[in-house]
Amino acid sequence: MLSMGRMDSTPTPAGQFAAALRREAQDPGLPVPLWELEFHGWHLFSGKAFTVGREFQRLGKQERDRALHMNAEVMTEVAQKLDFSAITVPGGYWEQAPGHPAYFWLPEEARFEQIRILKSFLGNERMLVASCPAVLAMPGAEEYMDFSCTLMERPQEIRVRADALLVSGKELASRLIDAGAGALYTACLLYTSDA
Repeated sequence: MLSMGRMDSTPTPAGQFAAALRREAQDPGLPVPLWELEFHGWHLFSGKAFTVGREFQRLGKQERDRALHMNAEVMTEVAQKLDFSAITVPGGYWEQAPGHPAYFWLPEEARFEQIRILKSFLGNERMLVASCPAVLAMPGAEEYMDFSCTLMERPQEIRVRADALLVSGKELASRLIDAGAGALYTACLLYTSDA
């Protein structure tokens, strides 16, 4: 369960973020909870290395461990500097265009380890948010026509794909929450683990 406040009864930034997600009334004297869906300026605001994606993949085991700790240090520092209430952790692999991986991702097991390390740095002060694909989304342009035809001609096949994605999404959600994520988003929905 997410801590909603401090000893002096001022809500933590994470508590404010969770309350906003639940659409609870906020004290008008408190700042609006700030969260960037996918922030790419970690290295710019810290002046330190932030290693994800292909660059992370090239590292050896010990270098990866150091990089995950450095990433957590950078994210903590920048979140405090910019007063983020929540931090989106790197997602899993995805391509921004065919053959061109996105910037902000980590291999699956490194992703969970990044969450655990970051949670150890932050405690419950800031909420960790993770991407958790669990619903069938619109396919990319290269697959759109095939998807549309299949949807019209053999909708049961799309249903099987959607059901499988939901099952794997639930398993992933459980692992992300166990690692320390306090909120998950899929497509355009956002869920908190304390709701």
